[in-house]
Amino acid sequence: MSETATYTLLGPNDPHPVEEVNPESRADILLVCEHAGRGLPTRLGDLGLPPAELERHIAWDIGARAVARRMAERMGAPLVAQHYSRLVIDCNRPPEVPTSVPKVSDETIVPANQEISAAQRQARVNEIFRPFEQAITNRLETAPRRLLADIHSFTPVMQQHHRPWEIGLLFNRDDRAARLLMGLLLAKR
Repeated sequence: MSETATYTLLGPNDPHPVEEVNPESRADILLVCEHAGRGLPTRLGDLGLPPAELERHIAWDIGARAVARRMAERMGAPLVAQHYSRLVIDCNRPPEVPTSVPKVSDETIVPANQEISAAQRQARVNEIFRPFEQAITNRLETAPRRLLADIHSFTPVMQQHHRPWEIGLLFNRDDRAARLLMGLLLAKR
């Protein structure tokens, strides 16, 4: 039997990768938080990293889950959040790109990600990335949404570059919501 057929990542004591808040909400906005947690599947141990590294921004978006939950509660909006560390698999990247399972993050080598097999990588995709992606799809199919807002935090220094911003607004093809929010934020200064 091949490793692909037998390798599983998550064990019975590992939490489900997805947390949902207000899943039945029909609000016009869907909140998403890919880097909400820094959980590690039992099978991966500590990824070969000391505890201090797992507290850093390389492992998760510090504070993003709390902000996303508060927004969901105040707005009555659905939230789909991902429990596991982005060092296991980064659900904000296509799973086929090499950086979706980072070998190095902000100059920190991740020992457990150096030599993973195709089956081990696929287990991360199947057991963490795909359930998260499916939960988002389910929420989008449940009710028409006018806006998908992805909640992140960022570290003031990354790869030795200072990042002085307090808030960043990113958009894909349609900048209307970002421009509206930027206007509201500037008006509050």
